[in-house]
Amino acid sequence: MSNRLLSAAICLLMLTSMAPTVTAVGPPDSVIWGISYDWTNYENDIEEMTGIDTNAVNEDLEAAADYAGFLLESDQVVSGMTEFFIESWDDDEPVEITDASGVTHEVTKRMTELTVRHGILGDMGFTAAWTDENESIDIWMSASMEELFVIDAAYIEYVDEDLMVYGGDLEMSGEFALESSLEFNIQVIAANEVLAPELGMGFTVSFEIPSINSEWRADEPLDYLHHLSEEPTDDPDDSSNNSSDVYWADAGHCEWEGDDWDGDTRWYCDYDSDGYFDDWWFYCEWNDNEYLWYCTDDFGQSEEYEFSEGNTEHLNYTEDGGSGGGEYHSGLVEGDFSTITGYSMMLSIEGIPAEDFDINLDAFNVQLSDSIPGQG
Repeated sequence: MSNRLLSAAICLLMLTSMAPTVTAVGPPDSVIWGISYDWTNYENDIEEMTGIDTNAVNEDLEAAADYAGFLLESDQVVSGMTEFFIESWDDDEPVEITDASGVTHEVTKRMTELTVRHGILGDMGFTAAWTDENESIDIWMSASMEELFVIDAAYIEYVDEDLMVYGGDLEMSGEFALESSLEFNIQVIAANEVLAPELGMGFTVSFEIPSINSEWRADEPLDYLHHLSEEPTDDPDDSSNNSSDVYWADAGHCEWEGDDWDGDTRWYCDYDSDGYFDDWWFYCEWNDNEYLWYCTDDFGQSEEYEFSEGNTEHLNYTEDGGSGGGEYHSGLVEGDFSTITGYSMMLSIEGIPAEDFDINLDAFNVQLSDSIPGQG
């Protein structure tokens, strides 16, 4: 093996990647869960899932090249780590916060932290050589890809002893970076002449979030934590006209037992007023101000709803903070952020007798880069 081939083979083996380590920061009684993956197992996992041994494929290619009378060596390496963890705990020390209406409440904190660490280094390359007395061809190619993704986020939720939510704070930072490069060299010796062109290209893209800070304060206590902890039910008897959790859908046109559905005891609605019924509902009302129908199934099914067109139940639920067609008042959100977006690219060509073709190679040697900050 020539010194050049030996050097290339050694470089293919000297590949490493490292991602920052994830560590728990909460108290001993915190709840933490997540996943991790070691990318050094990638080739073995591919073989387990597909039955394809990439190393065996390389060996077959090298054997075929040897049979054809030239030398071929190739390899690829992937290394790195991906880790994703969420940790949560309760801080029982009471604190005071002021809601969006200016009322002060004594609450405690529910802490949640998200940690993401993802780093991959992938390298591949090959060398090929053919020799016949005083003539020879040597080819060398290498390519690499680096990928980095990091997120640190901390969310604080303010709750009272009944798990009513009064707001939350978010602090977050992160970074994404992708870098790729390719180098290609060929050397041809023939008729006492040497031609050795070289091609190089690469690019990098990065997006960094030095900080995101957000503060949310509710207009009034919210009880969504209770809904998240309850099992869903399909029983229509669980819904009543006194519940604030009524789902309303709006439509452009509705008819009681529309089209030829006589005796079907429901409303048929055309959402986009194209002349075709899209869906049906048990209960519907007409809003003169918005020129829209509001419909729901949460009141159950009844023949009396044939005359519900002039009712105003959906207005009552909207004012009470339900899911009506009006604006949902969720409180006040304030915050700031800063970002940095960067990129670079390069292209280089050397070793070509451009003067024989009246070409200026400098026109093909390009380097571009920029970094763009942002804030708000």
